[in-house]
Amino acid sequence: NLKSGISKAKARTAEPASAQEKSSSLLMIDDMKSVSRALRRHIDDSIRIGHATTQEAALNTCAKRDYKMIVIDMDIPRVDSVALGAELKKLQPKSKLVALYLANQKDPKAQAKSDGFDDALVKPFDAKEVGALVDETFGAKDYVTLTDNVVTFIPIEDGDDNPENVMSELRNQLMDKVKDVAAAACFSAVILDLRDGVATDRLGRLLAPVIELCAALRIEMKVVGDEQIGQALQATLEGDVVTVVPDLAQAKSA
Repeated sequence: NLKSGISKAKARTAEPASAQEKSSSLLMIDDMKSVSRALRRHIDDSIRIGHATTQEAALNTCAKRDYKMIVIDMDIPRVDSVALGAELKKLQPKSKLVALYLANQKDPKAQAKSDGFDDALVKPFDAKEVGALVDETFGAKDYVTLTDNVVTFIPIEDGDDNPENVMSELRNQLMDKVKDVAAAACFSAVILDLRDGVATDRLGRLLAPVIELCAALRIEMKVVGDEQIGQALQATLEGDVVTVVPDLAQAKSA
């Protein structure tokens, strides 16, 4: 199946603490802390909720810590919430930015999109609405990690997910990491570390669009893997488009 084709290994039992914290953090920006307490009643304790009561506090914490979701009340005294959202989007482009409206707001989701937000919530909170948004945001799985310009695969556990959906999401995450490397402007190559139990079937189909993106961004792709991975890529990809080396140190120095 596709999962064994991407990885034969079981998922790691524990992520680094920093990765866990990043993937389970939500920031509420509201002048009343009682709003966070009300939201907590509808959210699992595994998700950390931070609270900022002022614009300055929100900007400071978002400059220091990554959040998976940021909720901004749209009626904070002496704060332009739309402008604040735009600033936070610059600081945290990968965070889901959610506008919080009163229940009498006409079409909150449409208004949120118009104001540059990703989604909307309404208070008083509805358990189903909160649950749907939280599941959509925090239920997403990470299949890769990025350190400097090195992308490492997180082995995928066998489960009920549609294999094609898994490969599509994995490819999208890979392409996002390539864009991050290119945006850093100090790396001439992105390195994919494929040593951790990655099997070879469907590897070419997975990587072909990623390689095209690398070419468009004018950065090289290097792969750390064994001879079998090199042969699989040569068999499925036209031309000498990927450099395959046996160890990470060589990839970084080449």
